[in-house]
Amino acid sequence: MIRSSQTLADGQAASGTYVLEREGDTAVLRLIGHEIEGEPQPTKEAVVMVRVEPVAVSDAGAAPAVDQVSDNKEGK
Repeated sequence: MIRSSQTLADGQAASGTYVLEREGDTAVLRLIGHEIEGEPQPTKEAVVMVRVEPVAVSDAGAAPAVDQVSDNKEGK
């Protein structure tokens, strides 16, 4: 469980508790007891995260390294 409290962009105080459950390569994150300015908020759908295997990128398909990128504004 992760307890959270923060100030929203509009200045309102928000709080809630996140429940994180993991099983194998899947994790589910639920926000429970969510309140804004002390007012209970409706329950939202859980977020499901699934670990995927990394994809190999060939040199031909890779983005250029930072030192290979030109900062020439004329495109030359």
